[in-house]
Amino acid sequence: AMVIGGIVIRMVVEAGTTTVPLLGQIKPWQITFFYVGLLGLPIFLLVLSIREPMRRGLAAAGVPDTGNASSSAALFAFLRVNAKTAFYHFMAFSMVGIAITGYMVWTPTLFIRTWGWEAADIGLAYGGIMLVLGTAGVYSGGFLADWMEKRGYRDAILRAACFAAIAAVPFAVATPLMPNGTLALVGLGFTSFLMAVPQGLPAAALQVVTPNPLRAQMTALYFLIGNMLALGFGPTLIALVTDYGFGDPQHLRYSMALVSAVVLPLGGCLSYLALKPYRESRDRAEQIVN
Repeated sequence: AMVIGGIVIRMVVEAGTTTVPLLGQIKPWQITFFYVGLLGLPIFLLVLSIREPMRRGLAAAGVPDTGNASSSAALFAFLRVNAKTAFYHFMAFSMVGIAITGYMVWTPTLFIRTWGWEAADIGLAYGGIMLVLGTAGVYSGGFLADWMEKRGYRDAILRAACFAAIAAVPFAVATPLMPNGTLALVGLGFTSFLMAVPQGLPAAALQVVTPNPLRAQMTALYFLIGNMLALGFGPTLIALVTDYGFGDPQHLRYSMALVSAVVLPLGGCLSYLALKPYRESRDRAEQIVN
C-alpha cells in the first residue's frame, strides 16, 4: 500500500487541482485516494466468489449446552471461564498494536518534518521495508512460536510475542532520534521487523484455547477491541503528546520515541502476565478434546 501510494503521489503531485463534476475541485493528495480506491474493486469481486464452508467441531469447553454452541450465551460463558486469558491477551496485543499503528501513521510525516524527505520517497522506502522486513517479521513470529512449542513451552505463542515486544523497544525509541534520515531508515528496518513478529500471533493464540464453534466469534471480538484501541489510540496518542506535551510539530520525533518507550514495554509485561492463565486455558481446552 505504501509503495503504491508513493508511486501515485509522485504521479499526481504535479497534476495540480482537478475539477470533477458534482465533487468540485479535487486536490492532488485527494486524487491519490481515487486511484488507490479503484484497486479495491477487483478484490471486492473476488470476495463475492467465496462460499462459507460447512462447520464441524467440538462443543465449547467449559460451556453449558445451549443447543447452539456458537450462540452469544456460549461465548459469554467461555469468556467467564477464561476471563484472565482474554483480558491479558486482548490488552497485550492492543498495546503492541498502538505502537505499530502509531509508527505506521506517523513515520512518513517524521521523515518529511525532521529530515526533509519528499512524501513519495519515504512512501517507497517505508513501503519497501514493510514489504520485505515486515513480511519476514510476521513469518519469523510463527517460526519462533513453533520452535518454542517443540521445546515444551505450552505458552509459546504469547511468549514469542512478549520477547518481540521487548526486543523492539530500543529500536523503536532510537529510530526517530537518529541524526539523519539514512540512519533512521536503518533503524526503521529493525523496528519494522520486530514489530511485525507479534502480528500473526494473536489470532493463532486464540485458536489453541477456543472451542471450534467459537473461534470466529473470539477472533472477531479480539479484532474489534484490538482495532478500537490500536487504531484509536496509536495515531492519536502521538499527536496529543506532540501538541500538548511538547507543543511543537517539529518535536514529533520525541513523541514517537516516548510513546514507544511506554506502550511496547507495557505490551511485553501484559504478555508475560498472560502466560499462566493462557496455559490453564489450554489445559482446559485439551481436556475436553481428550
